[in-house]
Amino acid sequence: MRTSASTGTLLAAASALGGVAALFVLRRARRRADAPDGPDPDHAAVVSPEDTLCLIRHRRSIFPKQYTGGAVPDEVVSDMLEAARWAPTHKLTEPWRFVVLKTDQAREGLGSFLAEQYRESQLATGKEVVPAKFEKKKKNAALASHVIAIVVDSGGKGQKASNPFIEEVASVSMAVQNMYLVAAAHGVGVYWSSGAVHAKGGSVSKYSRGDTFLSQFNAEMRTFVGLEESQQCLGWLFVGEFDTSKKWPKGSRKPLDSRVHWR
Repeated sequence: MRTSASTGTLLAAASALGGVAALFVLRRARRRADAPDGPDPDHAAVVSPEDTLCLIRHRRSIFPKQYTGGAVPDEVVSDMLEAARWAPTHKLTEPWRFVVLKTDQAREGLGSFLAEQYRESQLATGKEVVPAKFEKKKKNAALASHVIAIVVDSGGKGQKASNPFIEEVASVSMAVQNMYLVAAAHGVGVYWSSGAVHAKGGSVSKYSRGDTFLSQFNAEMRTFVGLEESQQCLGWLFVGEFDTSKKWPKGSRKPLDSRVHWR
């Protein structure tokens, strides 16, 4: 059975979200309070289409500057990681790998690393090193409760390198979307940062060329995270406590007709 603490977290999130999102969270809290662990054998009873669409529409990127600096329960982060492993995966390669930085020491180390990588990248391209941005890199890591390194494995131990690399990246991206959705349901802030992903002085546009794709990753990040040869870090998922005194951020999208053509 789900613990009452988990339900309490959801109820607290409801007050922070307000409106339609609060309705979703309250419904979910009531379901989870009585539901056993694992998938419900009755598919129709898992979650309604309306609730699902509601949650997707209320997913947001919550930036570290919006975090309170408080701790997010490990149970919430575990829920996010559990959601990640149920993302679509071609040939069941499950290419996602995650490294969770939770301790003050680990996050402080990340902040210093990202700040120095920013400095070196600016110098490599002849650009000015802005002190405020340098310090922001450190502060963001300190404000987060957890920071998760997002890693794609294109053929590690026990995994056949049978899929195109871009397909494995797509699977990991869908895993991160799942994490976003669970965080939104809990009223927890998350933000995917690409800090230090790209090679210093490299051009992001070169990613479209298969022969230069891998060379555009920052080799120093591989050492910092402790990656194997078949792995690449796609960025960092900052996880933080959202300030409940503020309203959940609003979102906007262009009309669907401007992006979809039916034939």
